[in-house]
Amino acid sequence: MKRYFAQCASALGLMVLASGALAQNESAGSGASANVFYFGLGMPRIASALPFSIGYVRLGATDKWVWGGDYAGEGNMYDSTWGQTNSLTRGTSYNLLFGKNILVKDGYRVDAMALAGARLTAMYCASSNVGYQCYANQSPSYTYEVNYGAEVLWSFDKWSLGLRATNASAQALVGLRF
Repeated sequence: MKRYFAQCASALGLMVLASGALAQNESAGSGASANVFYFGLGMPRIASALPFSIGYVRLGATDKWVWGGDYAGEGNMYDSTWGQTNSLTRGTSYNLLFGKNILVKDGYRVDAMALAGARLTAMYCASSNVGYQCYANQSPSYTYEVNYGAEVLWSFDKWSLGLRATNASAQALVGLRF
């Protein structure tokens, strides 16, 4: 658990450093395009481990379309590699985001996006007798399921706040706009 919080703190520190180096003095409602790098934590829907996400969103200026991607630790994964038989661990997902700006007011904007991707649900292989992860040091096989959901970002100045809900978790997001 300490390792997980250390990773979260490192990602948050990286976001702060990136925003300081790349931030521009534009207001969110100025019509200029922008980037958002975010981090999320939340409540699990189908797992016991605390879900997280790290993502990037490109906010368009003239066409009002937004797009991005994220990596998340959410859902369950069954691990049946060496020394484990259907051991339950946190799954990972890789997702794409695509949406549209729905509101621009003085100094802020709101964007809504659909989320679609793949979530790792199982990792398995033949057992090794000599300590490898799999028999004859082969790579394990993976099983993926569809991951889907929605995300809403409220951006102002150099910050973004949002909500991310998928079939595996619900999360609150904090991001830096640059």
